[in-house]
Amino acid sequence: MVRTKHDRIEREKDILSRMAQIVESDTINIVGRLSFFFQAADLWLVNHPEADPRFDPDFRTLVDDFREATKHQIDIRLVSKSGGLYYIPSKNSVPLADVSDRGYFKVQFSPSTRGLYIGDPVKSRVTGTWGIPISYPLTHTNAGISVIFASIENPSIQALYETIRPKPGGAITLVRGDGIILSRAPFDEKYMGKPIGEDLTKWKSIIAAAPIGIFEARSTGTDNEIRLVAYNSTPDLSLVVSVSVRIQDVLAEWHNNAIWQGSVVCIMVCLIAVLFFRLVKALHGLDKAHAELQENLELVRKSDETKDKLFSVIAHDLRGPIGGMASLLGGMALDRRSISDEEMGQFLNVLRDTSWNTSQLLENLLAWSRSQRAELSFNPERLALLPLVMECEAIFELSSAEKGISVAIDIEEGLAARADPDQLRILVRNMLSNAIKFTPPGKSVRLRAARTRDGTLIEARDEGIGMNAQQIASLFDLGAARSRSGTANEKGSGLGLVLCKSIVDMHGGRIEVASEVGKGSSFSIFLPD
Repeated sequence: MVRTKHDRIEREKDILSRMAQIVESDTINIVGRLSFFFQAADLWLVNHPEADPRFDPDFRTLVDDFREATKHQIDIRLVSKSGGLYYIPSKNSVPLADVSDRGYFKVQFSPSTRGLYIGDPVKSRVTGTWGIPISYPLTHTNAGISVIFASIENPSIQALYETIRPKPGGAITLVRGDGIILSRAPFDEKYMGKPIGEDLTKWKSIIAAAPIGIFEARSTGTDNEIRLVAYNSTPDLSLVVSVSVRIQDVLAEWHNNAIWQGSVVCIMVCLIAVLFFRLVKALHGLDKAHAELQENLELVRKSDETKDKLFSVIAHDLRGPIGGMASLLGGMALDRRSISDEEMGQFLNVLRDTSWNTSQLLENLLAWSRSQRAELSFNPERLALLPLVMECEAIFELSSAEKGISVAIDIEEGLAARADPDQLRILVRNMLSNAIKFTPPGKSVRLRAARTRDGTLIEARDEGIGMNAQQIASLFDLGAARSRSGTANEKGSGLGLVLCKSIVDMHGGRIEVASEVGKGSSFSIFLPD
């Protein structure tokens, strides 16, 4: 019976983990699209310094398009320097309320906290509805408006979470990184803006140790029930989504059937005793089959881990950019007559960078997926390195020039290496992409190659932000790899280096990393002859 109880809990853990992943994906999609809109709105106001966003019809069209794209789940509002709250459009210049005491307003006037900020949940002084305020500082103060913010209305979140929440006693909770409850289904006003538990230090240590996980604990911050809690965290947005069920609900069926199960077990024991001696000889022949089964189970487990990682990468790193491009293109299509040539150029630059990064991610995903299924072609030959490296470097000329980064190639003419041409291109592109991504403007990147005693060395060295020992240790671990933003806020998936490691292993080579925080990094690849 103990084993059956364990299996029931393990099955529930698997269900909760998958639900947490789905809820996190939907939540991050909402916040990601909002962040993209804030940037577009800020750019529009910079290019229309005389426009008053409270009354301007073109700005209203931009906002209405976003509201329509999000099915009116999110409302956009404006705040003046003095804290006056305005809707879009405003009926007049008189503010609807004074929000100068709100945290989401105050943080935008301190250099240390200025930027995209998710505030404490608040009850609207105008509508009386609870919502999550997300504020963003405007670069140009048009008509005294200094902050744009969105209110993600709690009923919209409740509608999303209630369709997924385990019934009857399950709960879905959205928590800020500091442990403050932003929303919870089922909804109860007394939990809004309160700590998730009495011991926030312990809670934060659990999240910091493993961004995705599951644990059993008493929910001291809410209903004080012992719960099984699965969570997914997103450090970039400082959000944690948890899905939980009461342990008593998980085990209710098991407890109700305990007596019946005991009777069945007794009968089974008697039958097994009768059959035991007849089966002993047959069991000896099952050893080999058992070993093969264990091996197959391990392959299935690794396949599940691979699938989950791919789903995670696609959810986090493809959905956001593609959704953002869709929103921007939709706005451009509906409002193209009011867009100037200069604005069109800026929008196209945003779309170009986003589509290029998405294309690179897809290329890495496809190559890595083929390598995991042993479908990646491997046809090594003697290759001249300089032409191949120059070809790859040309791809990054524009991005390196925009950041003011000089790329130096130090490879002798005629130097060759034994490698598959297509796979070597993937290696060099990822090495250059990472070096440029994490190097500040004005610095340099150097890519060199040289003969070694038993093969060829290819090294990419940058003057970037560097890494600590813990970050280096997780670079090639698919489960632990967490992408960081570049020095110009470039996004990534963390998959490129994992793919590089697979390709180097396929060549029988090795990859070495040396780095120091603040002083740059070097990646060295050794390919044998």
